[in-house]
Amino acid sequence: MIESEKRGISKRAFFSETKHSTLFKTLLTELAHVKFEDFLSGSSLEILYFLFKSPLSRKEIVLHTGLSQKTVQTKLKTLREFGVVFSERGFYRLNERFGLLKDFLLEFRRYLNLKVAQDFAKDATILWQEDEEFLIRTSEPKESKNFFLSSITAFHKYGVQLFLPEYYYYFHSQRKKKLGVEDVVLHALLLDPTDTRVIMSVLLLLEKQKVNGDYLIKESDKYQLSTTVRNLVNYIHTKGKAKPEHFPTWKEYEAKAKEYGL
Repeated sequence: MIESEKRGISKRAFFSETKHSTLFKTLLTELAHVKFEDFLSGSSLEILYFLFKSPLSRKEIVLHTGLSQKTVQTKLKTLREFGVVFSERGFYRLNERFGLLKDFLLEFRRYLNLKVAQDFAKDATILWQEDEEFLIRTSEPKESKNFFLSSITAFHKYGVQLFLPEYYYYFHSQRKKKLGVEDVVLHALLLDPTDTRVIMSVLLLLEKQKVNGDYLIKESDKYQLSTTVRNLVNYIHTKGKAKPEHFPTWKEYEAKAKEYGL
């Protein structure tokens, strides 16, 4: 949020040039009458972040944030007193007057994600993110809590490896204890859903492993991959007759499946 520099025996502090810091500075300027210091802190930030996305009940807020019911109740009471949050029919929503706060909360979350990612691996690049979950690419293998090897670099664990990836891919989540094969498939498709090699690898993995189809389809919406997943399902069910341009021919798929003993 801020940077500082020494000048002789004194130190000068100023807003950094990060996007979230710039947005916060604008927020303080345009809403100078609001005492943000009285309510804008850790757990309140978590609550506000999820409320700017959609109205939620208290139970849903607890579920999304992981905070205790008592903390959520206390923070909501404070946020309502300051007029930042309204409640209607058991649902809480962000006051539209605080539109700038939405932009700040989103950018601040992205900054925190990037910091976590680069603490894990200095050259980490975030490829996809939602809330505190994100998929990263890095050049070195790593191990750390809440980071799971995923995407095409995890295919070898399931007995499928058509090519050696240039990078390692990891999925960060504080909610999950492990990834299922369905998660790994979706994270692979995130890289490039039009890459024929990736599609071929995914097809082989779907054939080789028992997959929860309902979970795969449901989760595909989160990653905006519902069309790709439907194409995969139709391709398999029609034995290649329903084939998008970037999919392998059914003969190519059968030949490769035979190599894997499928």
